[in-house]
Amino acid sequence: MSQDSRTETFVKLYTGCQRQLYVYVRSHVPSASDCDDVLQNVGAVL
Repeated sequence: MSQDSRTETFVKLYTGCQRQLYVYVRSHVPSASDCDDVLQNVGAVL
């Protein structure tokens, strides 16, 4: 599998589970704003 193909697969999986990630992170942080910050930071690293 080429790097482009792996990247495309990852992006599809990541975008497909964003709602579930939001719900999970939101259950561990005190506010929706904090949750948004966490997810933005994770997205920037990935």
